[in-house]
Amino acid sequence: MALVDAAYNFIFIDVGSYGSNSDGGIFSPPPTNLPGMPELGPVPHLIVGDEAFPLKENIMRPFPGKNLPKHERIYNYRHSRARRVSENAFGILSNKFRIFHRKIELKPANVDKIVLCACILHNFIRKTSINNIQPDPVGDLPDKPELINLEHTGHHSSGEAIGVRNKLCKWFSSDAGKVTWQDHVSFGHAN
Repeated sequence: MALVDAAYNFIFIDVGSYGSNSDGGIFSPPPTNLPGMPELGPVPHLIVGDEAFPLKENIMRPFPGKNLPKHERIYNYRHSRARRVSENAFGILSNKFRIFHRKIELKPANVDKIVLCACILHNFIRKTSINNIQPDPVGDLPDKPELINLEHTGHHSSGEAIGVRNKLCKWFSSDAGKVTWQDHVSFGHAN
């Protein structure tokens, strides 16, 4: 498991743990207001995950279902766009280091070292290359996000987590937070 910033750099990597272990280690910089809508109040920095992740105050997942209201469909589209950043980071990593295009026939401890080294080299190359891919700026990221472990509390969504996702829904649908093409992509036509 890894956390990726908006510049496709790995900021947290957990290699070698078994899938049944908790995915609770996350970064936790202080909450900030969404650009252009301070009236919504501060929102924590977030991790976007798929449906396998629980909805937590700083872990967002898409709304389930198909026939969703407009604001939930827009949220799911924007959530999916954010998740693509981490998927693209893994694609960049595996294309840079072709060893990941085949089965690595080594002892698991050595495979763990290869993955960690590749992620470190990936970040180094990204930060020192003139030809690296720069993301669209979405907001300022902290220089050194603090890594902490959160308690594993099950998969029940708290009122705070639902409130954060609702704030994002409002922001994504507002003039301050929307992107021009989201209605067209979310609904197949402009609304």
